[in-house]
Amino acid sequence: MKRDFEIEMGRASTGISVDIGRIMGDTVIRKRKLTLANGVTGLARMEDFDEIRKEAHSLGFATDRIFSGSAGSFSWTYDSKKTG
Repeated sequence: MKRDFEIEMGRASTGISVDIGRIMGDTVIRKRKLTLANGVTGLARMEDFDEIRKEAHSLGFATDRIFSGSAGSFSWTYDSKKTG
């Protein structure tokens, strides 16, 4: 059962990427694991706009940051092999 879930998650995550051509000003980009509870993702479970905004503005854990800087460009592609 767990293996079936992992296979399906791998299929669902194929092609997830982000490209930012120009970064100006302090920028932090972080990955966020969307956990499911009764089939509902984390952001959808949040009660109101203030709660969503607080989560979006949070820097999260340092290990979740995939970019931090104030200039340049950024490109990232999800790799399910690195998520264990």
